[in-house]
Amino acid sequence: MIYWKIQLTPKTPYFFGNERSQAYQDNRTQKGLLNPYYIPSNEMPAQTALFGVLRYLGIHHPTPQFDLTTEDKARIGGQSFDLYNPKENFGMIKQISPLMIYDQTNHRHCLPAPGILSAAVHMEKQNQYTSVQTLDGERWLPDSYDSKDSRFGRFLCPEDHTLIEAPFHKIVRVGIGRRAQDYFKREYVILGDENDPKRVFSFLFYAATEDSFRPSQEKIVFLGRRKAPFSVQMTRTEEPLTEKELLPVPVAEGIKKALPSEVIVDGKKRAACYGHVCSDMLYEGDVAELRRSCCLLMGTTRDYRVFTTNYQARRFIGSDHPGDRGRYIKREEVLRLLPAGTVLVFRDRAQQEACKKLLSRSPRFQHGEIAGFNCILYT
Repeated sequence: MIYWKIQLTPKTPYFFGNERSQAYQDNRTQKGLLNPYYIPSNEMPAQTALFGVLRYLGIHHPTPQFDLTTEDKARIGGQSFDLYNPKENFGMIKQISPLMIYDQTNHRHCLPAPGILSAAVHMEKQNQYTSVQTLDGERWLPDSYDSKDSRFGRFLCPEDHTLIEAPFHKIVRVGIGRRAQDYFKREYVILGDENDPKRVFSFLFYAATEDSFRPSQEKIVFLGRRKAPFSVQMTRTEEPLTEKELLPVPVAEGIKKALPSEVIVDGKKRAACYGHVCSDMLYEGDVAELRRSCCLLMGTTRDYRVFTTNYQARRFIGSDHPGDRGRYIKREEVLRLLPAGTVLVFRDRAQQEACKKLLSRSPRFQHGEIAGFNCILYT
């Protein structure tokens, strides 16, 4: 087994699609639903996009149609990643890590900060809670949280335990559809510090492959709905990585140390148990049941729709209908994800173990780990 470090640096503003990324045409979709007028981009690529980058780098002689030779299929598999197909084989590729942001100027990793740290107004009170009894049992409310002053979306640099503001800023471009009245605005993202343009950031992930895997020499890949160019740098690494998550060991240890080892509940000290979601986690159960499984869940949920590629098709657009299979197939089902940065706080180890079983019920849970989904660190 060998390990790779892959950095993606955007060369232009980019646009990563989501459930609201369709163009504004007749103001309605085929199902009669209203299309949005303002179309925002996701700030970070999905884990499946990263997995696709790695597979693309395993094609030594790519064609415009991405036809795969027998050697390519042996190296990267013959199908695109599909959460609905747990029997897929990806040749020499074994797994990728969660997505991170790399601060090239200061040489440090950045991950979405745990909710209790990102939202804390008074950092000295981030481990203090008030216990309340509800119909669903005991709940802990953080004393440091202020809904009018807290700032979610910050990033944690685990090596030095510092928090930084999300290194993104946005620009808006106006679009006109096929007809003059099909007017919309699309929001693009720039990865970087608006106040310090000289500070360079890139997206970063790690990969595990068989020893005989050799990537192509591609220097540019195109990602997102508008195919923005990203420079790519893929190098072998000897960094110590965690066995299951493929996170650098200093990063994983830094995340655990950043979470307070003790909490104060109603003025009394007690040991703390956490679950920190490091990458988007697939959850198919009832969110209310998940909230009941811990004393505090600080985070939200995000919709996710599976796209797959049919390499035999030549027509661009497809759907779930068996008679309407195009090259790019959009699934009808919308899955629910717990985004990176979500944190769960437990009263003891028994509650933590019960929550682990609840999260692993999904039949697609284990399959998602290949593409870096479902990474959660427990302390």
